[in-house]
Amino acid sequence: MKYQPAYVIAGIAAVVVAVIVASIIDPTGKKALPVAVGAPILLLAGMLLYQWKWATSQEKPRPLEDLTPEVRADPGLIDDHWLMYRFLALEPLDTEALKRAQAPTAGLIKANIKLAAVVCILPLLAGVMILTGSVPDLGDGAWVAILPVLLAPAALWWVRSMLSKAGETAGSWLDPLGMRMTSMPTVSIGSDYGAESGMRSRVSGASVMEGERHGRKVHVSLGGEHQTRVEGEVPVFEITQTGGRLLAAPDAPDGIARVLEHLGESDRWTKLQEVKGGKGGITARRKVDAHNGWMWDLWLCERLAEELG
Repeated sequence: MKYQPAYVIAGIAAVVVAVIVASIIDPTGKKALPVAVGAPILLLAGMLLYQWKWATSQEKPRPLEDLTPEVRADPGLIDDHWLMYRFLALEPLDTEALKRAQAPTAGLIKANIKLAAVVCILPLLAGVMILTGSVPDLGDGAWVAILPVLLAPAALWWVRSMLSKAGETAGSWLDPLGMRMTSMPTVSIGSDYGAESGMRSRVSGASVMEGERHGRKVHVSLGGEHQTRVEGEVPVFEITQTGGRLLAAPDAPDGIARVLEHLGESDRWTKLQEVKGGKGGITARRKVDAHNGWMWDLWLCERLAEELG
């Protein structure tokens, strides 16, 4: 199952339209109130259920069908990152090996969905109280101002715990790729007098994966942008992207054309900003991509390095 953000966007749009229509039908707001409160609650529940279903689908073994020569020449035709993962693995993966690689990632996702469900209990209760008209007396509400300060340590612990688990998960997940996690982002909480609570969480650094593949050192950094580098001296060149199609300058080395001639237009390349080569190796820069686009960049950089010798 492929995650479709369009479903979430459509759900948000439906809630907005429902609230507007209810307000137009009943300007007094008496009938619009249940819609304005209930619709977001239903949307939130639907989003959590959809994410849970998607995470569960990630645990199911992928069929190990053989990749056709056409797909091997143009991985842009691959739209499942687990299939791309198996394609990049240094050794063939059987069903059990692939299942072991998928399980920790899905478990991490499920843990965060459970946390979101627990956190959502508070707005859910608030919505029910508003709809039933039984709102308890909370006094002057002064205690609400210090609530973020009291919850901040727990939030910081949870984020750090999730980052730690993500690092452990990446360890086993990256082994078949010949890589390992060498750095993770750091999380801290500091003062921010512009915020209502006076505090703000800060995430700094990037997730860095490194290793050696096919005799070349590789480096992948996932931060403000995603950067993939394959070391090794190659001729100077530059590849750009327009509408999902990779383009090279007319004076690019012949090896570049031999690689790109097999690559058609694909959504896998739409977030790729540029690929550059030179004495330091080949580097691909990509916008932040939640669909593991760096895997396609790694294949491209390695393929170019192989062709350019």
